[in-house]
Amino acid sequence: MTIFVPDDSGGVVRLHALSPDHGDLVRAALAGPCGGMNEAALSLAVERYVSGDYSFERPILDRSAQKLAFNVMPNRITEERIEPRAYFVGRDIARAVFDRAYETAMDKSPSHVVFLSALVQWQKLIYLIMCHRCGLDYDPDGAERFKIWPTEVLCRMPTLVREEENLTEDAFVSTIETAGADVWRVEGFAVVNRRIGLLGKASVRRI
Repeated sequence: MTIFVPDDSGGVVRLHALSPDHGDLVRAALAGPCGGMNEAALSLAVERYVSGDYSFERPILDRSAQKLAFNVMPNRITEERIEPRAYFVGRDIARAVFDRAYETAMDKSPSHVVFLSALVQWQKLIYLIMCHRCGLDYDPDGAERFKIWPTEVLCRMPTLVREEENLTEDAFVSTIETAGADVWRVEGFAVVNRRIGLLGKASVRRI
């Protein structure tokens, strides 16, 4: 989406364009081997995201929380709870705006976004994109519309994301291909607060 620059110059600017510094953070979070993904399509998608070449077409209110609990050492549980404020969806992108709570019995483990929480939320964002692409209303209390199976995921965490309020996770689809009747192969990336990067492939089946 573009908007006109309000100075009579006739110029336009991308509504969601990132600043140069934020664009560099996103590129750094997604840099490196892409695990057999369509590299050209992925590179184009990243630059579209950085330049703001997309639009959100539908807001979604769904306050259902996501909770993750695990332990590395016996009886030293770490829990993270994701509390979404809202979602925004377009054909290529979905955004979660959320708060988070972190508790741990581990020593010297500061509050930070757990990559598994980002992965779970990535699945949710792909689900919302598929609903939007297929013209289906998302009903959090209704029947499931799709099954999302991640088949390959690369996670890049060059630094910890420690904020606990008003975070964002954006998922951007770089390719989507029909793989059968009501089956698709999806590739793309996700970024959390521009500093955690996920590159992923998923199989999507309509049910």
